[in-house]
Amino acid sequence: MSTLLPPAEAARYLNLSVNTLACVRSYGSGPAFVKLGGRVFYTRSDLDDWIASRRVRSTAEARALPKQRRARIAELGAA
Repeated sequence: MSTLLPPAEAARYLNLSVNTLACVRSYGSGPAFVKLGGRVFYTRSDLDDWIASRRVRSTAEARALPKQRRARIAELGAA
């Protein structure tokens, strides 16, 4: 497994605030993470995968993403 990054380093790598990263993690729409002893860590490969999953080719496609993610979150909440 690659080096584990704490949330502050992961947020810096993603150019996000630590709070934003925590929010997307709590909604289940953020990058995969590892929890060890109550602490959260990320791998660079998981961060890169998450970035790749958000890649779009048009602004219309980008606008549709939040709706798709909200539907997925609602689906997870109903399970």
